[in-house]
Amino acid sequence: MADKFVSLSELEAVVEAILRRKLAAMLGVGAPESEWLDASAAYKVLGYPSLKALNDARKSGLYRLGTEVADRRKPGSKKPRYQYHIAMCQQRKQQNPDKRRAI
Repeated sequence: MADKFVSLSELEAVVEAILRRKLAAMLGVGAPESEWLDASAAYKVLGYPSLKALNDARKSGLYRLGTEVADRRKPGSKKPRYQYHIAMCQQRKQQNPDKRRAI
């Protein structure tokens, strides 16, 4: 069974992203240009049931590295640390699958 507890930092990141969008809409200003979230918080905002589901979407080519996804690993590290641009990911998800261009 999946872990049902969310860390405070993940919760804060999700709440901050939602709050920024709501405030921008209320004030009539554009959303912040860069709304990048770590994968651990992005999967919840993007509506995926788990982090694995978000990673599977990236691996299948739905989200492209260098466009919707950034690899923010430390120099010399072999383990990737992916960040997702929320607005661009949502736009890509809403696009007709026939019109999406793969990598």
